[in-house]
Amino acid sequence: MCLGTVFVSHDGIDEQICTSVTHVDIQDEALVFTDLLGCHTRVQGMIYEMDLAESRIYVKESLPS
Repeated sequence: MCLGTVFVSHDGIDEQICTSVTHVDIQDEALVFTDLLGCHTRVQGMIYEMDLAESRIYVKESLPS
């Protein structure tokens, strides 16, 4: 099984926000990451990079409109 780790970029620094991600969904203008235990992490932003070899997802956060 391949589980992902999500990082959010703040001023050029990548902060890890969730691990063991099994599902990524788009709801309204937000990304919703679901982990192995079913917990949801919602981020307003867009994915700017996915490194599948390292199981990493990088998100650039945006301000709510």
